Amino acid sequence: MNDTEKLKAFQTYFDLMGMNGGARIYHIACRLGIFESISKDASTVDKIANNCHFKEKPTKLLLDALCSLKVLECKNHCYSLTPVMHFLSGNYQNLSDEYWDYLPKLLETGVPLARMDDTKESEKQYQAQAAALAWMMKPAAEIASAMLEIGNKRKGSKYY
Repeated sequence: MNDTEKLKAFQTYFDLMGMNGGARIYHIACRLGIFESISKDASTVDKIANNCHFKEKPTKLLLDALCSLKVLECKNHCYSLTPVMHFLSGNYQNLSDEYWDYLPKLLETGVPLARMDDTKESEKQYQAQAAALAWMMKPAAEIASAMLEIGNKRKGSKYY
């Protein structure tokens, strides 16, 4: 292996470490209640650490790492949730872990987590997914509605 290949290998290694670290930090913060502790108002490190019964210095390191992932932001020494964290709720806060956790079984058996070609099963799956995706689709629907002037202007039309 020449030096260029070694450098590329090291870059790939560090990229993988970074992706893994980011995912781990996010999941640990979820499990430890970090996001819930600052969900309503921006909070200082000492308040967050106090609410979660953590030490202040390592809490600041974690919060700064979460800022680098763009799930938190810090302004004037106060941490708050970014817009994406307001979207990530319910099943989506875990970033679809149930699908990733099923991957070994899929590889072993070839049986999908849900059979989307079976109408009995797919209907339940689609309904659950549509409900879960409402957080993502609602803003787009509201923007489209405003652009199409759906609402007061079209009230009473045969399509409204």
